[in-house]
Amino acid sequence: MFKHFLFRTPTLLLMVLIISTSARGDIMDYYFHSLDIPQSSMSDFKQINQLLGNDSIDDAITLARQLLEENPDFRGSRTLLHGKLMANLGMILGLGGYHENSLATLDEALILIESTVRSFSPELLNVIMARALTLAELEQLEETEQALLRAQHISHRQEGVYSYSQIPIVEQLFEVQFQQGNFLKADQQQLFNLRINEQAYGYNSEELLPVLGKMGDYFAERARRFRFTQDNTIQHQELLFSRSQNLYNRAIDIIEFQYGPNDLRLVEPLRRLAYLRFSQLYGSRMMGRMSNGMMFSQPVSSKPSKLAMERALNVVEGNSTTDLTDRIDAIIRLGDLYTLTSDKRAFETYLRAWSLLQENPEHENLSVALFGKPVLIGPGIPRVLYLEKRPRKVAPDENLFINARYTINANGRVGEVKVIDKNVSTNQFHRLRSQLSAIRFRPRIVDGTFVETENLTIHQTFRVARKRTSSNSSDNP
Repeated sequence: MFKHFLFRTPTLLLMVLIISTSARGDIMDYYFHSLDIPQSSMSDFKQINQLLGNDSIDDAITLARQLLEENPDFRGSRTLLHGKLMANLGMILGLGGYHENSLATLDEALILIESTVRSFSPELLNVIMARALTLAELEQLEETEQALLRAQHISHRQEGVYSYSQIPIVEQLFEVQFQQGNFLKADQQQLFNLRINEQAYGYNSEELLPVLGKMGDYFAERARRFRFTQDNTIQHQELLFSRSQNLYNRAIDIIEFQYGPNDLRLVEPLRRLAYLRFSQLYGSRMMGRMSNGMMFSQPVSSKPSKLAMERALNVVEGNSTTDLTDRIDAIIRLGDLYTLTSDKRAFETYLRAWSLLQENPEHENLSVALFGKPVLIGPGIPRVLYLEKRPRKVAPDENLFINARYTINANGRVGEVKVIDKNVSTNQFHRLRSQLSAIRFRPRIVDGTFVETENLTIHQTFRVARKRTSSNSSDNP
């Protein structure tokens, strides 16, 4: 089965973070570790920390409750400490997965703390953030967003609009807004995050490189996954591509300024830029096929993509610290890009890598893996293709499919495609064959010659699409 991807794009954890799986550990980032505990209770407090360190969560919950219920010192004049210890209990409950109890406890703690401090006191931040993460665990995302906005407002009042300490708040706001489908707001959080880092480190600081790379990846993936609607135009997609391109180019400029034009640190942003520009080219071609006479922007050239990948190869080969596998990897990446853009230089580029492998017997297994069989380089076919309605002759519980046999020619393109078996219409077979024709492979090499590969098979699954209801989102990923 083919995977649906465009060669080796980075895994974008920041784009797909699900708070319900990450917040459990994050809650303890807001635990009150330094409190003015009476000496009579200090041993219990230390034991709670030890239990947490040993993941004995239920025992820690029991002791935290006892600490609150059995010590009268935390009442009356010590309401703030009482509130903080209650907030600790709420956080530990959340860590143990008792989210409803955690939220109720944190709400009570917040009331206690609010009764003793000013409206924008930093004393409120820990409990508000823990409460926000607990709300996220309960999938109450609108309430989560409001809690985070309150925490951010306090941060702004205390340290200024661009305070670096608010980065965790901004990151959580991004995740919540992305999960709610508010992609335009999520985009703005990313741009604000960048602005904060620029204020902290300087516009051309080397410290920005991880942020530029991560956000370049984010906007690149947003552009690749863009869905066109009445409100989502080709110009909006181009804006996302442009943002990503600018971020990668900034990273390249910073590295060049700090380390020179041939530093190995340039390789990764150059590759990301090459992949981005190809994605832009591929998207432009697809929109051209779907335009039906509509006007779109000028077609994107493949030249910028190839220039970026060619430069990455030159940097690798021009650096004495790179080994043979680094060189081969860089050569093959360029060959793959040439194949994807129908550039005839792909053949000589692949042969160059293949020849280097033959000179080193210890790399025989690598040679087989890279050139012993056709390698899919993109674009793939979705795991499932959708139909408007189920064929009449197919039972409701029967899977819809096509089994087909195909050939990959010596140029890396799919050649003859034949049906083995199917229970969908011939039109769906034509559709599958058309999608196969768009795929590109790195061809097989035998004794320095590109050869075709026959008798490959594909099992393609089909499903009947559900009819969509109206969508409330203002944008799509």
